[in-house]
Amino acid sequence: MPAIGPPTRTASWTEYWAAGALHSCPGSFRHNYDGDIAAFWSGCFDALPDGFRMVDLCTGNGAIPQLLSEHHAFRECAGTVQAFDLVNVHPDWHSALTSGARDRIRFIGGVDAARLPCADASVDLASSQFGIEYVGDGAFSEVARVLCGGGRLAAVLHHPEGLPVRIAREECAHHVWLRTEGWAAAVDAMVAPMAQSASEAGRAALRSDVSAQRAKQRYDALLGALRARASTSRHPDLLHEAWQQSASVFATARAHGGAAAHATWRGTLERMHNAELRQQELAACAVESSQLEAWAAQLGDRAPEIGTVHFVEGSIAGWRMSARRAG
Repeated sequence: MPAIGPPTRTASWTEYWAAGALHSCPGSFRHNYDGDIAAFWSGCFDALPDGFRMVDLCTGNGAIPQLLSEHHAFRECAGTVQAFDLVNVHPDWHSALTSGARDRIRFIGGVDAARLPCADASVDLASSQFGIEYVGDGAFSEVARVLCGGGRLAAVLHHPEGLPVRIAREECAHHVWLRTEGWAAAVDAMVAPMAQSASEAGRAALRSDVSAQRAKQRYDALLGALRARASTSRHPDLLHEAWQQSASVFATARAHGGAAAHATWRGTLERMHNAELRQQELAACAVESSQLEAWAAQLGDRAPEIGTVHFVEGSIAGWRMSARRAG
């Protein structure tokens, strides 16, 4: 598989959000944020003033603006939201809003959270969910600049023992295992025999093709090892996907030939590469409570509200943090 490299970071997230995901934690949960997380955000929205000015940082496909659009404060307080992200996003849920509601929530791409296009002291609420910690100090300095006196930062952030982080760590280990064991090469070596097997003459020739037989033995051995690894993994989705993707490539080889199958496999490897990059970044951005306190201090809040939020089944989702701008 290709080596991980920073130049693909923006492309990786652009690809991910374009696929329609609402959040950045695949495998963790399937729907919009609920339970503790929904309660946290509902409480934040309840406190919004009339005519509020809100920014959502590292918004992705806008899970927090979507929650707000369904909250009574959005209907009653006539406020506006600017949803910023480094990549350009156009979520389907936003397009489905009435024109009046849609005009009050603006998605703005190409924005670094450490360089916000906002005036000083112009924001009542800055929000972020599994995003601001990716940027770090610079984003919190910017939030301190743009919040009005008494304005608030509300965020849900990655916790070292949170389910998304634990999944990311395990999936990164699966990526390393696949690469170390030569999974990509083993699948690639099977493309030509699979294409040849589409005809009776090809199948007859394969019976005496020693190199094709060795390729099959290698693939079968790795597939057995992959199944064994998946059977003991707490989060085996990536391994199951690798198996299914290889089967899809082989089906393409039989139906459309080797060139089409090789192109399909290259695209699959690129998507796996991008997924690994995202999971590496997610795991690396988990923070301790002491870091949250230091970031809150940049706003002048020495006693921020910090705790954990949980998914409905009980596992830790992440930190919740609420800090006010002094002054």
